[in-house]
Amino acid sequence: KTHKAILEHVKKPKVIIVMFFAEWCPHCHDVRPHWNEMKEELLLEYPDEFEIEEYEDTHKTMGIEELKNKYLDKQEEMYVKGYPTIGGIKNGKYYEFNLQRTKENLKDFAYKLKSGFYP
Repeated sequence: KTHKAILEHVKKPKVIIVMFFAEWCPHCHDVRPHWNEMKEELLLEYPDEFEIEEYEDTHKTMGIEELKNKYLDKQEEMYVKGYPTIGGIKNGKYYEFNLQRTKENLKDFAYKLKSGFYP
């Protein structure tokens, strides 16, 4: 591997699953049990494959900047359009989660990103 490829791999080694939420949001309260179960199961099954990030609405801008600097390609954009906003990052690209917010759908989304089968 070239030096640049090695550095890119070190910078983006995992699949990052992220949720932006607000404590005042009833939809966030509804998804929280599913999110917590998904998070626990993913990290138990594949501790080296996933990172889980959570940002509260008051830290939205900082969270987006942190994710962009740490994991995203420079030209890649991500937006928080409402709460909760759930997505994943793999190989410098951001993918928005748009399915029903169940533990099974969240895990399926994560597995598809990990395996490279997400469009």
